[in-house]
Amino acid sequence: MEQEDSETICEDCIGDAFLSADAAETEPTICLVCGKTAPGLTIGAIGDRVHPVFEQWYHPVDEDRGSSANQIIAEMVGIDEDIAERIVNYLSDEHGYMAVRDGGEDPYDALASFAETGVRHEVQRDHWQSFRESLLREARFFNARVEAWLDDVFVDIGHHHSWKGDPLVRVMDPGAGVGFYRSRVAHGETELQEILSAPPGRLGPPPSRLARAGRMNAAGISVFYGALDLDTCIAEIRPPVGAHVVHGHFDLLKPVRLLDLDVAERLVDDASYFDPDHDRKARRAAILRAIGRQIAWPVMPSDELLGYLPTQVIAEYLAQRLDPPLDGILYHSTQTGSKGRNVVLFNRAARIEDFDSARHDVDVDSGWISEDDYDDSITVRITRKDKPEAEVREPVGDLSIADLFEGGWEDYRFEPVDPRAVTLRLDLDSLGVVQITATSFERSTRYVSVSIDDQKPSSDTPIF
Repeated sequence: MEQEDSETICEDCIGDAFLSADAAETEPTICLVCGKTAPGLTIGAIGDRVHPVFEQWYHPVDEDRGSSANQIIAEMVGIDEDIAERIVNYLSDEHGYMAVRDGGEDPYDALASFAETGVRHEVQRDHWQSFRESLLREARFFNARVEAWLDDVFVDIGHHHSWKGDPLVRVMDPGAGVGFYRSRVAHGETELQEILSAPPGRLGPPPSRLARAGRMNAAGISVFYGALDLDTCIAEIRPPVGAHVVHGHFDLLKPVRLLDLDVAERLVDDASYFDPDHDRKARRAAILRAIGRQIAWPVMPSDELLGYLPTQVIAEYLAQRLDPPLDGILYHSTQTGSKGRNVVLFNRAARIEDFDSARHDVDVDSGWISEDDYDDSITVRITRKDKPEAEVREPVGDLSIADLFEGGWEDYRFEPVDPRAVTLRLDLDSLGVVQITATSFERSTRYVSVSIDDQKPSSDTPIF
């Protein structure tokens, strides 16, 4: 066995880049695999490097839930399984006897199965809690510690992918039907007609002055919240029974770069186990998975003021600090039990194509009802005006003459010209209205156990 342990695998026959680089620093010998004379590492030297990695990152499991040590080491080192078997035999000789002598089992037994341990959940939770507490209790707008942590977490995210090869940063290109659904609740016929009379503006993101704080935006910052399918879009706005929902599809007009948090959940940590920085890279991948879950996690209405703060900071970082910046995030919908997917487009990519109301008349006919019959169909007629309304738009700096004169001199408004490129256009043919007639909920039960102490309290013992 000692002779077998000294057999060498050359640098070219070792698939792992870090082990191969170490092999290149040794004296040339005959390679066990290819037969060439080249620098390499012995079976024993590779085994000594593998053992601490195996102890830290793998644990025994049932046979049908894991892989053999032989298979794991072959992939870890980048060699064939028949060569990996020699390393397993070496490790069994080195460590198996001591384990069995102490009442345990040989960790490298040929019948044993193992699974990757990964980064403990407590580590992910502690990192998130530290990030959240720093924002809530230390500093919110200028927090160097938080920014340094985000720099570390999101470095090189353009190179991350799932085990299927799906990229973490997904580029969506314009095309037929490519875009997102968005909807609004109408609580009565008057509100319904108001939305349908100006659908792009009423269905699109609100102007900044009306933008309320949300999961991915602070108050006053307008972003586009939408969904990839209509059912998810309706579920996300949580309409009450009896209300109408106006919905439409916004077509994508320019490419957008989106962080796909569903991919983050299946993220592959492909850093070499022999990389000196492996532990930090593994934690980074685990934290990205945790962030994906936290962003989609529901926040109770009473907690929204501060509960959204961590995700707002992450969204702003991705939009403003990342290079190149992202345009938005894709994440699963908790309102549909994670079956549907949501999208948020940051302010930079949330501009929709305006509807030229000065050149068109819009008439909404919402049907009729009588004692004998009714027609609840809705007709929206858009007609071009023969003589468009005069609209003066001579720029004065960032203002127009119309802005200055609206409401008189005493009530002029400062409205800067929007420098953003148009990203979305409402497909008017996609407009629809549904009435909510019932809702249903999926539930999970938390069992309650009640114990009653029959001992009679003394006169001076408070009951509550």
